[in-house]
Amino acid sequence: MLTSKSMTVTFDKSVAPSLLEGGYSYSPAGNNTITVDFDPIVERNGTFKELDIYDILENAGLDHLADSVIYTDYFNEDN
Repeated sequence: MLTSKSMTVTFDKSVAPSLLEGGYSYSPAGNNTITVDFDPIVERNGTFKELDIYDILENAGLDHLADSVIYTDYFNEDN
């Protein structure tokens, strides 16, 4: 059985246009927030590494959104 991880990040909804521009979709979450799902696992040089949201945003050119992260939930999924 393989286990993969996913990450749901809650942002202030004011960053929605930037997320869309970066190619990410979002869901409304209430209280002027939105959620975005990310895959925190990336392959680099033949090995897999788990990134945090700040690394993901930086790699996507969206590091200016880091101050709008409200919280991050990590989930393990059994496949």
